[in-house]
Amino acid sequence: SSGINAEWPLRPGSQNMLPFIVVYDFFASATPFDPSELSPQRLRDATFILYNIARMVHLNKSFSELVTITDETDASLLTLNIEWEITCQLVMFYKILRDNVLQPFASENSGTLKLHKLLQYLTKLAKSFSKYYSSTKILTYEEKDRLIIRMNTRMQLVRSVYNVFVFSLRDLMGVPIVLTM
Repeated sequence: SSGINAEWPLRPGSQNMLPFIVVYDFFASATPFDPSELSPQRLRDATFILYNIARMVHLNKSFSELVTITDETDASLLTLNIEWEITCQLVMFYKILRDNVLQPFASENSGTLKLHKLLQYLTKLAKSFSKYYSSTKILTYEEKDRLIIRMNTRMQLVRSVYNVFVFSLRDLMGVPIVLTM
């Protein structure tokens, strides 16, 4: 199984898009939320995240339609700087999660929940993914074994980014994203 629903879970103009944009604007700043001062930049950032989730879902749909699919991956085939930038950002997810979401709930270290830091991280990850998507041919339709393995490895990277978004938005922040895995 590919791990990503091929359906677009946040249809533009649907009731699913608005809750995310509102939640994003609510938590994106360290200062108290003021509904009379909505931030155009935060609205753009929220929309940009949704747009890149749509790109990931589209890639997965296209990938699942390919004839030759293998589970074989080879991280040494990730040779582009942007691939390693994204990989490093994925590794940093645990630190962001631990420092800004989990530690404030620890009994001996009751601090302030910093969801704005998580959203800053997700925005940066979306920008990196967008750069990757725009500059890299992630899917190839050639049947050469080495290219298929590279494509599968790249799709595994895409799935990892997607999973971070889903876990952060749906599972941590409670954004009602309709996904069927």
